[in-house]
Amino acid sequence: DQLTRLGHAATEIVLTGGGAKSATWRQVIADVFNLPVKVLQQEEGAAFGAALQAAEMLSGESIQALVSEHLIEDDKMACQPEAGAVAFYEEACRNYQARVAAVTPLYKPAGV
Repeated sequence: DQLTRLGHAATEIVLTGGGAKSATWRQVIADVFNLPVKVLQQEEGAAFGAALQAAEMLSGESIQALVSEHLIEDDKMACQPEAGAVAFYEEACRNYQARVAAVTPLYKPAGV
């Protein structure tokens, strides 16, 4: 929400690491954020990203070209948000935010 308020709306989520292997987790992420989820064939995100940055520095090739050359989407692991689940999570979030707003005044120091 904060990124959207700052003018940086996401159009997709790319998952990496162990959680990306779980179909359930990928679907939950898609539904909670109401965005398509993509997974790359390259499983090691952080180390591979560091290697790409090093390759950029050593080769002089642009990071965009290196990413296009070395990172390939795994279409079998992609998923789309499901409308019913999106509505469920949006309602749950509204309920949570209302409850936080209701109890927040109880935790503010007096006179602040």
